[in-house]
Amino acid sequence: RRFLYLPCLQPNIPLGFAIPFGIRYCSVRTERYANRESLKETERNTKEMTTATTSPPLASALRHGQESVGSTGGRPADVLDIRNLSKRYGKGDKAVQANDDVSLTIRAGEVLCLLGHNGAGKSTLVNQVVGLTLPNAGTITLAGIDAVANAAQARTLASVQAQANVPITGLTPRKAIEMVGRIRGMSKADAKARTEELLTALDLMQWADKVSEKASGGVARLTAFAMAAVAPSALVVLDEPTNDVDPVRRRLLWQEIRRIAERGAAILVVTHNVHEAEQVVDYVVLLDEGKVVTRGTPAEMVANNEGNTLEDVYINLVGQENGDA
Repeated sequence: RRFLYLPCLQPNIPLGFAIPFGIRYCSVRTERYANRESLKETERNTKEMTTATTSPPLASALRHGQESVGSTGGRPADVLDIRNLSKRYGKGDKAVQANDDVSLTIRAGEVLCLLGHNGAGKSTLVNQVVGLTLPNAGTITLAGIDAVANAAQARTLASVQAQANVPITGLTPRKAIEMVGRIRGMSKADAKARTEELLTALDLMQWADKVSEKASGGVARLTAFAMAAVAPSALVVLDEPTNDVDPVRRRLLWQEIRRIAERGAAILVVTHNVHEAEQVVDYVVLLDEGKVVTRGTPAEMVANNEGNTLEDVYINLVGQENGDA
């Protein structure tokens, strides 16, 4: 039998977060899902668990956190503010300090890159931002909300593309993207229009109506990005968004990231691709062994550290020790 995978509808996990992040999934026979009664039930659940407005979640998020997300004194205000964050796994001699006194801020309209080798603490930091892991110390404020004390509420203000692609067996990219848009509160017309916009912008039209099982890794990755970007919230978190993506569409993806930022979202990009970070992002935070090694704009990091490029700075500070190039 063929199965269609949908996120379980759980009141403690906002739907807009659950689908692009893929926390839990339940299987439903496609024949049943096609049944009108099942569709009506899904629509009822969706209405109960999302806002009544048809405006994009970014607009709703800005309203929820007006004081923190809106413009203050002529400059964009902070969307994500992390202060002295620490996370430790295990006890005694076997304990691992995944994050150690990390602080960073992302403003509306800004693209910040969290750069570091595998195991530097990037994903642990993201997991704390979206409430999957609690910190041992420090604070996380997202759109004016204490994200540690109110993790479920904070998650409604974050759109996430996880490092692992979302399983959308039985769905086409078009249907998967539209579905997330609808679940996040968009009208049917708006979700369809935004999906068309993304499929065109990412050059995915030739795969738009082919079931996901036939998609390449790059197409699956771009689809996962589009699912997070169809109705962006105040904060958009992208964990290695360009993995498996070819050079041409990688450039298109970055162009779309910039467009989302220009519309007012704060974007946190997690990557170890130094070249992309240098060319596209506004601000870079370099992590090593859970600590912030250096930070600044790409130009500032080159000017303030040894090396002629951001890659030189990366290798000189952390790359040689960890075997990265």
